[in-house]
Amino acid sequence: MNHEEQLEKNLPDVITAMNLPLVATELNEANNPTSSIGARIVMMYHSLSDMNTRMSKYTACRNKCSHCCHQAVAVSREEAKVISHMTQAVRDDTIATQYFGEVDQKKYFNVPCVFLKNGTCSIYYNRPLMCRTHFNLTDDPSLCDTVKNPMAEVPNIDFTELISTTIPVIGTEFKDIREWFPQGLENGN
Repeated sequence: MNHEEQLEKNLPDVITAMNLPLVATELNEANNPTSSIGARIVMMYHSLSDMNTRMSKYTACRNKCSHCCHQAVAVSREEAKVISHMTQAVRDDTIATQYFGEVDQKKYFNVPCVFLKNGTCSIYYNRPLMCRTHFNLTDDPSLCDTVKNPMAEVPNIDFTELISTTIPVIGTEFKDIREWFPQGLENGN
């Protein structure tokens, strides 16, 4: 079965597993201004992690597969603050003026994330929204290998609209994760 046939076959199950109405409700609850912005971002992280768990059997994404960690990752200033707080990574707080869709994709194509250590994300439980919403909806992780397949079209779901609902919480100032945290985790963790 080719990738398109596999995706077509699995799509109804993927949509059910995603449970977007639940995710949308949870993200909407995270927009409640009675909690701090940091607490609201953590609520979003938990909601999207739950969705990841539900979708895991339909994706090629597995531990030690780090192909997607070699591309641009847009992170907002508010998210960078949460990641810095949770991981103790030193944040470069210089001006971020890029909007979510304006982070330079070409600049970081095939450049490993600063938090990628031995093929594993060293901040996995505190990874950004972009990393939590990036899936390869086939069983073939090689499609994501930007070195071997730089032009491969990876079957995935466009979460731009879902991420845009988080803008009231995460803000509109973005930079690539490598620009927020040029040194990664200094202590090697």
